[in-house]
Amino acid sequence: MVSPSVGSMTEWEEMWTRAMKKPAGGRSLQDLQVIYYGLSGLEALQSLRDSCIRALCKIVRYEKRQANDVLY
Repeated sequence: MVSPSVGSMTEWEEMWTRAMKKPAGGRSLQDLQVIYYGLSGLEALQSLRDSCIRALCKIVRYEKRQANDVLY
């Protein structure tokens, strides 16, 4: 197996990004599952209940920002 070069996205990251870029109303069950697994792996969301993470899957969106932007 060849490791990806620096700067290239893995297949998982491409699926995650593609699912997050879709309009919330146009996401398939598979898109929601990909988003769920991505969100549930984030340390910042570990304290949330499963139902809250699933609710977030329906409304989160992808935004590309500069490296030093403050998000909250």
